[in-house]
Amino acid sequence: MGKEISFEQEANYKVDKFGRELGYVFIDGVNVNIELVRNGLARVVLYEKRAKIKYQDELLSAEKIAKEKKLGVWKK
Repeated sequence: MGKEISFEQEANYKVDKFGRELGYVFIDGVNVNIELVRNGLARVVLYEKRAKIKYQDELLSAEKIAKEKKLGVWKK
């Protein structure tokens, strides 16, 4: 309890084509999106026609770690 939760959105990418809110969730300053990817609990999806997103490098690095360790969705 007593944790600070915040939500951050990209200026140009607030909603996807299905009307879903897009953004980053932080708990006590930790980017939950990156942690989910790092633990193999989520994948990175980038849209080729869009500009680079704010945490793109960190997300791709986290996904690489999860793949190398065969975590979560990368178990095979």
